[in-house]
Amino acid sequence: MVAQWEKEVGMPTEIEALRAIRVRYTHGRKSRIGREAPSVRAFSWWLEAAQLQDEKKLAQLTIHHQGACGRCGRPLTVPESVDCGFGPHCADELGVAWERRDTTSFHGEGELSAESAAFALAGNARFTLTSLKSGARFTYKVSKAKAKPGDTKEPPWFVAVLSGPDNTSDYEYLGCLWEAK
Repeated sequence: MVAQWEKEVGMPTEIEALRAIRVRYTHGRKSRIGREAPSVRAFSWWLEAAQLQDEKKLAQLTIHHQGACGRCGRPLTVPESVDCGFGPHCADELGVAWERRDTTSFHGEGELSAESAAFALAGNARFTLTSLKSGARFTYKVSKAKAKPGDTKEPPWFVAVLSGPDNTSDYEYLGCLWEAK
């Protein structure tokens, strides 16, 4: 009930804090995928549109989570969880409305909209971007690095793209997201 207390005293919830974070993408030097690859360009394009909340650009694609909580990575089994992309505990901790929207997509995947950037930064997100124009689709995994004791710098988020048939392990490293100050 952390979220309820924060609302009562006027403190921002974790999801509001995630919405406010601005990040920049840095392509990894050790990535085997070139920075001009379609998957990299699509991710960068989406990230910019999501952070600017550019409705015109965002209307050109759909974004679906992969049936796992965007914060902890556990499978989502309850319809309300599938609808918001977070399990009941994580939704409560983040301050996300956990209610049925009747927008569930195919195979346990749920469509994300205004929350897509916050979902991606929640800590353990897997999602698919699909272009409505070309039909191209790319599945990404964005995971927050663990903070090292005594480190004053905010740790990055690692970005990877699905490169094989196994949706849990066949990801190829692309780069990092760094909090823009």
